[in-house]
Order: sequence, then structure tokens, then C-alpha cells
Amino acid sequence: MHQIRLSDQIYTEAQRLARAGGFPTVDDYVADVMALHIREEGGDFDHRFTADVIAHLKGIAAGIDAGEAALTNSQVDAQLPHLSSQRCG
Repeated sequence: MHQIRLSDQIYTEAQRLARAGGFPTVDDYVADVMALHIREEGGDFDHRFTADVIAHLKGIAAGIDAGEAALTNSQVDAQLPHLSSQRCG
């Protein structure tokens, strides 16, 4: 097992977030955050595609296949800055 050092301020915030997230310990919370960060850095986005997300995407695809209105390129371009600033998870 490896140890890391956190400032008191960072530890206190991690402790608050661990409690809020239902983690049993700060160590578990920090390990989860680091694992998520490493997965994201590696380009592994599979964890973001939950069953609800996949169902939503399939519904959109079915609507497009049925000829329902879709977004224009300008509508997509307008949403990209907003979406890229959001974190999923």
C-alpha cells in the first residue's frame, strides 16, 4: 500500500466530499477520484455510458431514423462549449 500526503485544507475538503459521496473513508474517495482521472486521461469513456445513457442515445437514433427533427450544425456548435465544460460521472 502506498501513502500520499495532503495539506490539511485538501484533506478536510476530501473528507467532506467523501462523506457526501457515501465513501467509507477519505482513502477510498481519493483512490476513486484518482482512478477516474487516470481512466479519463487514457481515453476510456466506457464508464460514462450507463444503461440510461445508452437508452437515451438509442431513442435519439430511432427518432432520427424516423425522420424526426434533428439538430442543425449551428445548434450543435452552439452547445459544444457548454457541454465541454460539464463533467459527467
